[in-house]
Amino acid sequence: MNQSIEHNAVTVVIREDIHENFSRTFFSRNTPDLIKEDAQNLSLAFKNDADAILGKLQNNELTPEVVGAYMRAYRENVAKRVFAYNPDIDNILMGYLRQARSNQAKLTEMFERQLVDYIGKLKTNNELTTNNVNKLFDFYTKNVKEGKITRSDDVVNVLRQAHQAAT
Repeated sequence: MNQSIEHNAVTVVIREDIHENFSRTFFSRNTPDLIKEDAQNLSLAFKNDADAILGKLQNNELTPEVVGAYMRAYRENVAKRVFAYNPDIDNILMGYLRQARSNQAKLTEMFERQLVDYIGKLKTNNELTTNNVNKLFDFYTKNVKEGKITRSDDVVNVLRQAHQAAT
């Protein structure tokens, strides 16, 4: 492999289980023929790799942050002239970004519904405490930071009302 490519190419780091299950280049799937084919067209190799991974991620795994990592790697590789610009890659990545945002919105709505139901159960069982509400807020914040759901004023208001009811 060209030493310049080895030292200048930008890659995306993914979880090992995702790489093992979905990557077209994991272990024995990375055959000498595939290596040779990919080396001849790095742009196509990037497109195929991104499509293989992103196309198989489940709803809660396909987040704007994950797609953004591929978009950044693509832009940086084009800027570094590791490979040429390819409008097909832009279209594919934008499609995955739209899908990821849609997934995120659906998960946020589902989170809010489940949160309201759970708080109702806590109230019914006289278990609505500030400690329990704080745990729910921490869980919400963790999911927002991980990009699984978006920040929602509705969710924050539900948590605020629950906190007031608990005190």
